[in-house]
Amino acid sequence: MKPKLTRVELQSPTITRSATGQPVKTWATYATVFASVHMLRGQAYYAAQQTANEVVMEVYIWYRPGVQADHRAIVGGDTYELVGPPVNLDLRNLELLLRLRRVE
Repeated sequence: MKPKLTRVELQSPTITRSATGQPVKTWATYATVFASVHMLRGQAYYAAQQTANEVVMEVYIWYRPGVQADHRAIVGGDTYELVGPPVNLDLRNLELLLRLRRVE
């Protein structure tokens, strides 16, 4: 197991209604955990006539139920979305692996 020294906020989406009745997605922090963070790559790519940066990282946290693929994480003040469901390492309920992509 890797040392978990980086603070990470886990957030889940909540759908509320605006004054006009339109659905609005808001985010609520449901946990602040410490994690081991590993940057995998930084890739600049050109898509739809725009340049964007994609940063993919792996974050290891202590196992906690309820983390889902539609949640997001705040790491170092930057917002990241989960790329796929969290992975229960070795199916031992000790650590979760979260693969993250930066939200622009």
